[in-house]
Amino acid sequence: MSHPGPLPQAARLASGSKSAARGTLDSFVQGALVDLFAAYSVALAPVPWASAAHGPPPDVSVAALFTHGGSRTPCKLVLSLPRALLDQMKAGEVTAVKMDWARELTSQFLGRIKNRLLTFSVRLEIGALSVLERPMVEHHRTSAIGKRLYVGRTLRGVVLATVQGLPDDSALSYT
Repeated sequence: MSHPGPLPQAARLASGSKSAARGTLDSFVQGALVDLFAAYSVALAPVPWASAAHGPPPDVSVAALFTHGGSRTPCKLVLSLPRALLDQMKAGEVTAVKMDWARELTSQFLGRIKNRLLTFSVRLEIGALSVLERPMVEHHRTSAIGKRLYVGRTLRGVVLATVQGLPDDSALSYT
């Protein structure tokens, strides 16, 4: 398996900002990713985006479509996992069960983000989930305009999450 090349600048920076500083939404998403895996006794350490450029890309990717607020603009979350992590979490299960588990993790991840945003009057409506084939994953990864990238390291490999379409921090209502 070949190593992925450097990520486009748009993938490195949240919502196209010129700063690598993380905002409130980025903290919510990163926290949701850590909490998701902690709930299943898997330690996940957030790491800088550059870590995604080292080592093999994750084997399994699941996409979830969603909308936010009154907007009908489609948004997308993609969670990519190494097969070794799925094997650890669902040891002894057949591949179909592991793929269902990957979809379930993606759904729970988006649900955790949704719950965090409800406090700030941002409502997400979750739609379809589907397992992505490798060519679609590569296309999604390289067309990074407007996407936020989150990387976590586990003992079984790197977990990548990309989110496209979340509102800006300015859309959060603190009342």
